[in-house]
Amino acid sequence: MLHVPILTFFIAAPSQDNFWTTVKEKGTSTGDSSQDPAVWREAVVATLSTGPVTPADGVQFQNKDLIMHSCRNDGRLINPDRPAVTMDMVFQGMAFGDTAGPGGQIWNTYSTVNGARYEHIFAAEVRGGSAKIYPANLTLDRDSFPSGGMYVAYAVTNTTSLDPSTLKTQAFSESSPIEVTSTDLSFDLWHVSPVQSNGIAVLGDISKWVPVAATRTASITVDGSKVNVKVLGESGEKVTIYFAKSDGSSPTSASCTVGSDGSCTVTSP
Repeated sequence: MLHVPILTFFIAAPSQDNFWTTVKEKGTSTGDSSQDPAVWREAVVATLSTGPVTPADGVQFQNKDLIMHSCRNDGRLINPDRPAVTMDMVFQGMAFGDTAGPGGQIWNTYSTVNGARYEHIFAAEVRGGSAKIYPANLTLDRDSFPSGGMYVAYAVTNTTSLDPSTLKTQAFSESSPIEVTSTDLSFDLWHVSPVQSNGIAVLGDISKWVPVAATRTASITVDGSKVNVKVLGESGEKVTIYFAKSDGSSPTSASCTVGSDGSCTVTSP
């Protein structure tokens, strides 16, 4: 009898270990004084890994608000297209010194909607406290986009609540780079969106660590002076999408409630 070997392939995604969502919890195996002051940073890392996101609190200590930054109301994770990886500029600094590139944990990844990339940049423990990031450091599709390579960069500076009132936006170009800052347990989380052909950039659902992602944003289409965003989620879920002008000014928002088919459409104001 001829025996044919069966080959099995496993595709493994990187992931953050399980983590708490509350800083201090009593009754743990390591004692009542146990605490983890980096819970927000660990939640971001888990989400950007594209692997499992696994809160490991005692049930009574789970922070629902923090957990929901990673997913839709139905629990579907809102991840980028690929795991976040250390940026080349960091390796250049490691190899050739501070003048060649920054040190620390500076990663990037992206999401793709309608063939256009939406970048996400994570920074922690940045050597010297700050570093500048230029379009040339990222994987942006500069030539294929209708606007001719215009981008808006944005961040919600209150990374413990993602409070929309702390949203900051700017034009992103070689003359207007992003400056990431991070020391100790703090972190920065920036995003870059291409400007549509009518001069509007879609910033996405900024209540999530990844504001634009395939599991939240089905499509983005231009309709004259407006932009339509088809949103995915759980039936009855209210979703707010943010927009900005090409120079990063005048951020605005509009909302819709997901229907029984799992989608709804938001139109820019």
